[in-house]
Amino acid sequence: MPVTITNVATAHPSYEISQQDAASRIAAYAGDARRVAALTHGSAIQQRAFAIAPEAMADLGATRERNELYRTLIRPLAEQVARAALPADLASAVGCLVTSSCTGYSSPSWGVRLAQDLGFPPHTMRLPIS
Repeated sequence: MPVTITNVATAHPSYEISQQDAASRIAAYAGDARRVAALTHGSAIQQRAFAIAPEAMADLGATRERNELYRTLIRPLAEQVARAALPADLASAVGCLVTSSCTGYSSPSWGVRLAQDLGFPPHTMRLPIS
């Protein structure tokens, strides 16, 4: 059976700041402005997006708390992009769901719930890329 990519969509969280602003904030937190400036300049990234206000980043707790917040915030964003990429009448034809995130981790992957929410067949293969 041939594999076909029918559409691609992206979604970004609502808070955005420039890379320069992000570098300034990181430098203030880390205390090494020169190194942070070099790293951020070398990345060629112009804009950063956040699911929470950038001012709240410094107040995040331990890894467990961050991952709980991630699991809460990823669902609506993932559903938004999935619905943008896939017409509802094609949900029953999805054979593979590839998800990607470098922000947080969950086991099982948030793609499990997404596949259920969107009505994908139970045999849909899922490939989470972290």
